[in-house]
Amino acid sequence: MQEYDAVRVIRLNEDGRHYDGTEGVMRPPEIGDIGTIVHAADKNSFTVEKVGPGGYTLWLADFASDELELVSRYVMSDRTETVISELSQTAIDAKDALGGLSAAQLNWKPAEKGWSIAQCLDHLITTHSLYFPLFERLATGEMTPTFWEKNSPLSGYFGKFLIKSLRPENQKKSKTTLKASPSSSEIGGDIVDRYCEHQAQLIDHLKKIPDSIDPIKTVVTSPLMGFVTYSLDDCYSILAVHGPRHIGQAKRVTEAEGFPRE
Repeated sequence: MQEYDAVRVIRLNEDGRHYDGTEGVMRPPEIGDIGTIVHAADKNSFTVEKVGPGGYTLWLADFASDELELVSRYVMSDRTETVISELSQTAIDAKDALGGLSAAQLNWKPAEKGWSIAQCLDHLITTHSLYFPLFERLATGEMTPTFWEKNSPLSGYFGKFLIKSLRPENQKKSKTTLKASPSSSEIGGDIVDRYCEHQAQLIDHLKKIPDSIDPIKTVVTSPLMGFVTYSLDDCYSILAVHGPRHIGQAKRVTEAEGFPRE
């Protein structure tokens, strides 16, 4: 077993071991849990992380080798199914919360430099569409790792940093790259439907990625910043948390003072 291998907990040699995780959702390791080796101290000692829906760390703990077993590749498809379920739910949430709004409401801005609801959705469509060529190359087997993807020592750092910064509860503003900026013009009143259609297209791209591709060991480059690399697994988490972050932002616009009630 080595770093980035997927492993299953098959026994717990000691009770009450130390573990860490994301505040509010962490729990102790349990037999049957599947996680990823994030550090191999030696051939008998490993630090394993279990990540839940939305990229939250459920637990991070140290294990002996006899407490773990390698996970067969067929389990990897479960990861894709989980992300697809999260993306589908985000589209449902957007439709339920924003689907009945008029074009005027969708384009209303809470402040001069603030985003409208329509811009939040347009940003998601613009950003996630940039991943389509990457997913198409993975689906067709035309993906050849670059030198930086194979050798960057920062892939793990970038992935965890982006997941943490994009989580919905982290409302700290971050600068958007020009590639991902939403339209500054009036956006059509069908933007909610277009976002839901986009989510369906995104899901279709993910379904076409072969199960033989290990998302934990596969490193990809961000389509927004060429020097940023992270695992395909982290890419999945980034997509999963990015949508709810901006859907939540859009919902807060409807609660802002001055929002036009129709």
